[in-house]
Amino acid sequence: MRNGITRRELLYGTALTAASVALAERGFISPAWADDTFTFGLDGGSWGEGAKAAFVDLPKFEEKNNVKVTFSYNLMAVAQSKIITECGDPSVSLAGTPDTESVRIAEAGCYQDYDLDIVTNYKDIMPTAIQPPRAGLTDWHAGVVSTVFSLVYNTKEVSGKPTSWEELWNPKYKGRVGIPTFTENGQPWMHAMNNSLGGTFDDLTPAIEAVADLVKKQDPIIIQNTDHALQLFTRKEIVMAPFYNGRCFQLQDNDVPVDISYVPGTFQGKWALHPLKGTKFADLANKLVNNSLNGEFQLEMTRRFRYPPTNMKAKLPPALENRRIPERFFGNFVALDYGTIVATSAKNLERWNKEVIG
Repeated sequence: MRNGITRRELLYGTALTAASVALAERGFISPAWADDTFTFGLDGGSWGEGAKAAFVDLPKFEEKNNVKVTFSYNLMAVAQSKIITECGDPSVSLAGTPDTESVRIAEAGCYQDYDLDIVTNYKDIMPTAIQPPRAGLTDWHAGVVSTVFSLVYNTKEVSGKPTSWEELWNPKYKGRVGIPTFTENGQPWMHAMNNSLGGTFDDLTPAIEAVADLVKKQDPIIIQNTDHALQLFTRKEIVMAPFYNGRCFQLQDNDVPVDISYVPGTFQGKWALHPLKGTKFADLANKLVNNSLNGEFQLEMTRRFRYPPTNMKAKLPPALENRRIPERFFGNFVALDYGTIVATSAKNLERWNKEVIG
């Protein structure tokens, strides 16, 4: 997955949206962006290139559908702004977006449901990889791989396999545990842990108090982004941290002695493809969505990024079998309410800065 965006990029994307919408509302610009070509909106970098290879190139989508696919690569904040600005008259036919952005776009009314007569692979996707109905959408947002966030630990430094987030408080590891900063996975992680502590999505108090206590007692290293976490584990500066399963497998492939424990309060991120409302190419968009939910094509993403497929019928080759999530751990997964998370984000960021860091 992408490692996030800088504050400057986020502010730029937000300003771009506000300015475009304001000008359109005042009649200074007109929506001259109708999709005359079939356009696939993607993240820039390796993730977008991987999705292109897995769902367009590998299944020979262009040849089979007699169509030329145009690719639009953008930072996620800019892509979200563009989709909402062009809502109902898009220049992009379908887009790939993660949970938070997908929820915002859905609530703006700019995505449409999957056509299940075309998206036949939808029925084979594990339930934890599908967002629940939202904003009038019922069959939508099915993740293409299982990007799971749980407790990663050094197998040589940690005694036994951790069974809960509480292991982060073990005094044996003081100064050697990591926690994600609020704006880089810390927010969903705390909501997932909050659920395991008996809290609700409306009130993050149990998790805020717990993490504040952790900071006070354990002097953890605040992880700024994915690359930072990889470096910390590789240099053995941390022996334990909430982190991604695929990145754990990446470390294993580089001979770093780590493993992942799917503790209660684990959550599964979902990056999914969506036909845009108003696109002229709805059938083609749904066909590409169906490719993204095909287990064989998902395996190409697994080979590239180490995250297991979400299609329950996918057969992992022996070399990738350790990527599979054992079914017995699915009961530990928390289905995050991203609508409430987004709505309470500013308030909880203020609490993080004041009560946890301050």
